[in-house]
Amino acid sequence: MSLNRYGGLEPPTSTALTTVDATAILTGITTYIKIVETIIIANVDLANACECTLRWVNATPTATVFWQGDIPAGTTVIIDNIHMPVDGKGTVRSLTADAENANDLVVTVITSMLSKQPLSAS
Repeated sequence: MSLNRYGGLEPPTSTALTTVDATAILTGITTYIKIVETIIIANVDLANACECTLRWVNATPTATVFWQGDIPAGTTVIIDNIHMPVDGKGTVRSLTADAENANDLVVTVITSMLSKQPLSAS
């Protein structure tokens, strides 16, 4: 993967969705801005499809759905070209995911670091 702008890719982070409740998959910090480049959702259940919902969370904290879909049994879905900024002070503070069934999905988030300066509060 390469970037068409200033910044560097960070190591991917993977989270197993062990419950049907919303699970944090990325939390912003105020020291720099992370740009979500790609999210990969793997269904480790070889027999059943599983629905996944991805949300971004703001400061209130209100969660807003930005992607929802079924992940077929034993397959992986790649959501790319997201380019969503996440930090501890801006509009998007964190991302969560939830699954229709516990222990079926693993979500991997690939981010880049855009800046060492936090977004200004608007």
